[in-house]
Amino acid sequence: MNRLTFVCTGNTCRSVMAEHIMRKKLRSLGRELLEVTSAGIAAHSGFSNIEALFDVLADNGIKYSGNYPRQLDMEVMEEADLILAMTESHLIFIKELFPDFPDKVRLLSDYAYGEKVDVPDPFGGGTEVYSMTFEILERYIDYVLKRLNL
Repeated sequence: MNRLTFVCTGNTCRSVMAEHIMRKKLRSLGRELLEVTSAGIAAHSGFSNIEALFDVLADNGIKYSGNYPRQLDMEVMEEADLILAMTESHLIFIKELFPDFPDKVRLLSDYAYGEKVDVPDPFGGGTEVYSMTFEILERYIDYVLKRLNL
């Protein structure tokens, strides 16, 4: 596997957090050959300046980087080896919009440990809400790393 992409709605909260968590964990394992990206099914420019997101990432030793948000498109679908969706509705939407890639799109929680649970959207919440989402994502990503033997 060369590229893993996390997907949420706007690519401003959950998928961005997941991308940064995964990158940090891969660095700590010395496994930076896996490229990690993120995208949104309804990404709009101008919604990437979310102070609570920056605070939670910084509190966990992660520096926010990148040009967000990025729209999920054919290029992203073709380049990714595995696409992990944050919710069941994201999963369904992606599979309907890109029917040629059914085997590379999975629900994050299901891929992580076989349970279909949506990752809650912290958008509009404060730092406490973002912290809870961060903890959920970190737990799922630990399982994803085990599943990928990393």
